[in-house]
Amino acid sequence: LLQFTSKLMEAASEKFIASMKEIKALTRLRTFLTSKSCEVIESLEKETKRKLDDFIQREKVPYTQDHYLFENISRLRSQRLM
Repeated sequence: LLQFTSKLMEAASEKFIASMKEIKALTRLRTFLTSKSCEVIESLEKETKRKLDDFIQREKVPYTQDHYLFENISRLRSQRLM
């Protein structure tokens, strides 16, 4: 999903830059803007992936302040299965 969104943003930015009438004759400027927008989108994709990975790692460890829940889990762990 992240890669799909990134590619969609790249295509949208390239289309937008190409459609700008004011810079149609300025090829170097269009190329520069396109490459910069791709760099920014790539940077955003990497940062988003890093933050998502961090979030997923944090969520792997359950956390609660409910002591009753911990007591029940501990009690159930110590009981025999059969």
